[in-house]
Amino acid sequence: MKKLFLLLSIFCFKIVAAQNVGIGTISPVGALNIYKSDSSQITFHNILTGSTSSDGLLIGNMGNTAGLIWNKENAPIRFGTNDLERITLTASGNVGIGYNAPSYKLSINGETYTNGIYVNGLANFTDNLSVSGQLTSYGLTTINDQLSVNGPLVVSGNITTGGKGIVRGEDATQMVIEDFSTPANLNASLAAGGHTCCIGMSFSTVFTSKPSIAFGELTNVSPAGSIALTITSLTTTGATVTITNIGTTTATITNGTLRAMIIGKK
Repeated sequence: MKKLFLLLSIFCFKIVAAQNVGIGTISPVGALNIYKSDSSQITFHNILTGSTSSDGLLIGNMGNTAGLIWNKENAPIRFGTNDLERITLTASGNVGIGYNAPSYKLSINGETYTNGIYVNGLANFTDNLSVSGQLTSYGLTTINDQLSVNGPLVVSGNITTGGKGIVRGEDATQMVIEDFSTPANLNASLAAGGHTCCIGMSFSTVFTSKPSIAFGELTNVSPAGSIALTITSLTTTGATVTITNIGTTTATITNGTLRAMIIGKK
């Protein structure tokens, strides 16, 4: 008994003197050093998790050099600083920064800085979005507040604004892009060099100054490419357009539609 007590005393003294404890190693390099030849892990259980190998929280590394934080329970993992929760990883795999119950794959409550953003799906911003570089969206991007872009804005789909429209600079001048099309009832037969006036265009937006008109197409023209469109008059509320046959033979329009885009300041 005395010998056993002596051995334990010596062992305890060596731990205190070295201040490092090794499990699986005789040369611990930290306060607690756990070593296994394949993988090294610590498992935490409590009365609610159960105590089997499929329960609890596992921290360590795998058989390679990868680190591991693995919650085997149907519950989140929480990270905090200054005694406050900062990051939450839910049981379903959603990540919240500033949210403790995120409902999306990534939810961020607060200002975010990134030197690049790629969206291939739904992006929903409930506050201001400010971009100092290039923003490219290949899916639906919904912004419920203000979008500020100090650089190229690349959109492969539609831009829909439900409020002010597109604002230029800091002067609150709104740039409006309006689609225009006539009913499919334009009919004409023009000799070479002939013209007819006029197709009336009424804008749904009242612009603060004369807008620009980008013509799209005049449909059902034969032969194709034989018609030129000229703006005869332009105001802040509408325009008239002259049709001219620039071909060398008679041109006909049968139940044609004129399509254009109106761009101006509101």
